[in-house]
Amino acid sequence: MLDERWRFRRDKLAWRIIGDEGVVLDLRSNHIYFLNRTAAALWEHLGDGATREGLADELHRWFGPSAGHALDDVAAWLEALERADLLEPATDPVAAEQPAAPALFGESYVAPEVSKQDVAFFSALGCGKTSPTTFECTRALRDS
Repeated sequence: MLDERWRFRRDKLAWRIIGDEGVVLDLRSNHIYFLNRTAAALWEHLGDGATREGLADELHRWFGPSAGHALDDVAAWLEALERADLLEPATDPVAAEQPAAPALFGESYVAPEVSKQDVAFFSALGCGKTSPTTFECTRALRDS
């Protein structure tokens, strides 16, 4: 997995970056995955394909963790995405232009994370798919 290029599954996922976090809907399983701010910053790099080392270099440049720390965190994050079946090998030619650094550039570092919820959890809260690629909530979520 070290020098392989990976990308997110383009035809099987709907996703949005909202603020500094991300939401990914797996259209096959109806699971929703939440990306913390660091993972959301890396997610767009997976659109055209990226290597583990390339993503770690970006983390190191953006947030400043040591190169080894960034490489370990990226490896763990990619393994979590792979276990969730959200990745596929990138066989397309490498894009000449990479996404810009996130607005979070220079903020304190947190390891990239992805967490999963089943859509059934959200349907109980009045949320659901309104089209094959749109997910909306009719009621506001409240803290207890």
